[in-house]
This record gives sequence, C-alpha cells and structure tokens, in this order.
Amino acid sequence: YIIVLFLLFFIADKWVIPSIVHDRDTVIVPDIEGKDLKDASKVLNSNNLYYEIVSEQYSAKPEGIILKQIPEPKKEVKSKRPIFITISKGKETIQMPNLIGISVRQARVLIYNNGLNIGDIQYRYSDNYPKDSVISQSISQGRELIYGDTINLVVSKGPEYQIYVPKLAGLALDGIENYIVNQGFKLGNVEFVESDTFVAGTIISQQPQSNTLAMPGEYINIVVAK
Repeated sequence: YIIVLFLLFFIADKWVIPSIVHDRDTVIVPDIEGKDLKDASKVLNSNNLYYEIVSEQYSAKPEGIILKQIPEPKKEVKSKRPIFITISKGKETIQMPNLIGISVRQARVLIYNNGLNIGDIQYRYSDNYPKDSVISQSISQGRELIYGDTINLVVSKGPEYQIYVPKLAGLALDGIENYIVNQGFKLGNVEFVESDTFVAGTIISQQPQSNTLAMPGEYINIVVAK
C-alpha cells in the first residue's frame, strides 16, 4: 500500500504538479529527513515550501521524526508546493507474555514469536515446578515492551534430591526387588503378560521410564513375560 501511495505521489510530483506550477519560481529542496515536524516546517517555510504527511510507520526513530521525503533533497522544484513525507510512529510495543510454569522450550518459542530475545537462563532446584519449567521471568506479565527487548529466565532443575530411575527392561525378575531397593526405589506392581519376544521371567517394561528423574523411595511398576 505504501509503495503504491508513493508511486502515485511520484507521478504527481513528476508530471502533474510541474504542469500546474510552471509559472512559479524554482527552489532547491532542503533535506528534512531525520528532523521533527516543527523543525522541518521552519526549513520548508524559509524555502517557500510546505509538507504533507502521506504515511506513518513504526521505526527505531522517535515518534514524529521524518523518515522519507519526496522530492529528494537537492532537487530543483517550483516554490509553494508540498513535500510529501513519511513520519515515524515510534517503536512498536508488545505486552510481555506469561512464561511461568511452561517448559523452557515453549518459553523460547513464545519469546521469539513475540519479537523478543532470550538473555540469561539460570537453573535452580525447585519442589514446586517440574524439571525444565520456568520458575520466574525478569519482566512481569503484561508490561509494555519494545520489539527486540531481552528476557532473562530462571528454570527449574526439579527437586534437589531426585535421582535417575534405573533401567530394568531385559533383566530377570529373580532378585529384582533387592536391586531396585539398592538403587533407592521400591518395587511396585508386577504384571505378567504373554510375550513372543522375551524369555519368561524377563522384565519387558517399567514405569517410571529409565533415565528419568524421580524422588528416592518412589515405586517402580514393571511388566514381566510369563
């Protein structure tokens, strides 16, 4: 839309306006890009020109600063004509989303999708938040941010005294309870199922899964081939 708009103004500037103002004095277009409207108006008035705002867009420049002008600086034009300008609306803002309780992976996606950046990530033990979930964020939910702002996170390492669940699949049922106890856990339910793959008395699967973190003393349920 902006490109089409400027194309129309370019055509007007190139052919229409000159035909209307052919009998006026000529002046050199001053450079007003980067100026605010007040200063630009003074400069243009002193050159017997004036401005017309044709569009506004978000920018790193402060609100009201001129980003673009047509005709360009140093071009010779007739006096008493408009200079078409695009001005800055300032930086686009966004509300800080709530990250507390979601996984750090989800938090990364949400942060990047909102045009923000991730800063430092600290990991701490927590009895209240699961492992790899966000405990806190450096900027509170709902606060107005500028695109590109940086968010720091604190992420849970899970309870401090969790240990890894041993792998039981493939082991014999005989003596497995002592093995589980020695690893810091307790034997839970034992279910027997038919199996064409495992030898009778061999553990087929377990819950919780091996290599996951769990509190010492938790029960491990197993399924055994019969």
